[in-house]
Amino acid sequence: MNFDSKAAGTGAGSRLNRQEQQSRSVSPPSLLIPMSTVAISYARFSSAPQAQGASLSRQVERAREYAEANSLVLDPTLCFEDPGVSAWDQSNLEKGALGGFLRAVDEGKVPKGATLIVESFDRLSRATPLDALPVFLRIIGAGLNLAILTNPPQLFSRATLKESG
Repeated sequence: MNFDSKAAGTGAGSRLNRQEQQSRSVSPPSLLIPMSTVAISYARFSSAPQAQGASLSRQVERAREYAEANSLVLDPTLCFEDPGVSAWDQSNLEKGALGGFLRAVDEGKVPKGATLIVESFDRLSRATPLDALPVFLRIIGAGLNLAILTNPPQLFSRATLKESG
């Protein structure tokens, strides 16, 4: 599998240069994992000093705990990270791991029914709610679930949004 979280990232923790990132393809997850149990984590922090703290490890651990508690399989190759990448200016969408993930979604390389786990909405976007809505809708519209680890966690999907209406 080639869902390397750092493959699409451009922050300090990135392992590939920009040219390698653009040429790298993303493969679908193993068919041995039922689609409804696939979990994908996305973790982001925006500044280099935060790399010295526990932001990334905390987000990854919380995603792992959520996946375990909900009988989801969080494969390390399905973890996307944007260390040191801003969401204010949408760098995480334009050149970061989140953008790579969304491209894989658009290309059908992420199984429908998979759950993207993020610590909070501001990991995805720091834009106004109206400007952030397209990212949310792109994820849900592709048939994915979105777990936001608020207290209590919130799970969004096409089904839950229909129930809310």
